[in-house]
Amino acid sequence: GLVLPTGVSVETEAAPEQASLVRTLPFTEMAAATRNLTVPVTLEAWKRNRTRGSIDMTLFTLEKPYFDALGLTMETALQVAQVAEGSNAQRAGLKMGDIILAWNGQPIRTITAFFDQVVMSKPEEVVSLEVLRIDTPGTYFEEIARRAELGKPHLMFHVGMIFRTGAQIQRNDAEAFRWFEKAARGGDVQGMWALAVAYFKGEGTKADGSQGLYWLMRAADTGDVGMQFALGSMLLDGPIQHDEARALDLLQRAASAGNSKAMLRLGQYFHARRSNQALGWYERAADAGESDAMLNLGVIHSNGQLGTTRNQETALEWYGKAMRLHHRTAFYNAALIYEDARDGLRDAVRAATLMMRALEMGEPLAIRQMTTNYRRWKKDTRAELQRLMAQAGVYEGRTDGEFGQDMLAALRNFGS
Repeated sequence: GLVLPTGVSVETEAAPEQASLVRTLPFTEMAAATRNLTVPVTLEAWKRNRTRGSIDMTLFTLEKPYFDALGLTMETALQVAQVAEGSNAQRAGLKMGDIILAWNGQPIRTITAFFDQVVMSKPEEVVSLEVLRIDTPGTYFEEIARRAELGKPHLMFHVGMIFRTGAQIQRNDAEAFRWFEKAARGGDVQGMWALAVAYFKGEGTKADGSQGLYWLMRAADTGDVGMQFALGSMLLDGPIQHDEARALDLLQRAASAGNSKAMLRLGQYFHARRSNQALGWYERAADAGESDAMLNLGVIHSNGQLGTTRNQETALEWYGKAMRLHHRTAFYNAALIYEDARDGLRDAVRAATLMMRALEMGEPLAIRQMTTNYRRWKKDTRAELQRLMAQAGVYEGRTDGEFGQDMLAALRNFGS
């Protein structure tokens, strides 16, 4: 039958949310020289939907400690971490280290906001990016490494990240580990976190869970709520050491200090134990912008879990909030509601449109359903999906709802 939406969503391996350091690093030289540029970039076509725009580069979120270390007065911004070779972004002159300030004159501060602008744009459209560039006689990496050597632990962490990701230079885990260790011993919280991860994964050093846990504890002891969340999650899951009481205390402290990921983790903890305490934590996390919490609230109301009454309209409201934050599973779950005729909400066009978005974003459930279980979806929904894929330029074939080998191949390529 149809795959029902699951309960507790899986945690990602993204870095924990970081709070700003309490102190600023001592500054022993003049601030970095910068200049403002306006860079016109011609958007390319997104490979999953040729009707949508794309910029082939990787972004990284910068926070106050980075700018403090450079003597710049900024709180948070997006930085270009990597520009694809031969891309329009590279041809336009964007470089690693550039700080994105605005899109067509509108200030932009988050990766989600940047992505919103990209997907609303069309291929061949020319957009104007306002950029702050750090002027240096050498490369961005050389400048950051030079300043890091002057005793700036947070820049040491950034040098380590450049070695770790292989952006601009060849990836070198051993060098990344060396810089993370210098940053950690210099008191940088993100350096401590990165060093812990290196020990856990055995990247650049021999795997050592006890050393990883030690540095994660050091990071949490600074009072950083993001590190309290990370340590609490690890102690709760127990791969190295299991301490449920301490884990819950750390998570509740982080949540009380406003850490939304800790709120989400507490919601997941109580949800797995079928406790209605999960609702309160999920709602707090959702109010703080956690799309996984929105998804799980949708699942709860869709299935009538934790003492709620089964209500698909309420579920769709929560899925809608998650979709606005580009949660790919929310698109799939909402499509499932519009496909199901039991609640009087059946709408083949909406179901197919939402399924298309889930496929575009690589949702595994959507890909699996449409390639192995497509007969459970009604023929008019399948026909509309074929039409949408043809319109997007990723399928050439019949639009009669019959999935032949050409359609299945297109789906596999589309979702890969």
